[in-house]
Amino acid sequence: MPAAFDLDDGQLGLYRATMGADHPSTLAAALNLAIDLRALGREPEAEALHQETVERYKRVLGVNHLATKEAADWKRANCDMDVMPL
Repeated sequence: MPAAFDLDDGQLGLYRATMGADHPSTLAAALNLAIDLRALGREPEAEALHQETVERYKRVLGVNHLATKEAADWKRANCDMDVMPL
């Protein structure tokens, strides 16, 4: 699990720097990092990042978007190499 955390942490930093904090791919990376933190027992960090990420999903994609609903349910996002369009 630490290896997954390291990969997701690096991916999130790269996405934030290149696409911005509200891009759907950045949100997916943030969600996955929150899930990693939770699995590592780092609950306070996980909860804070998850809450921030779900709020961004709601603002960017809307409350009824499937990705928003899955993020709220702590479901890992599929982060393949293709950037999701806005």
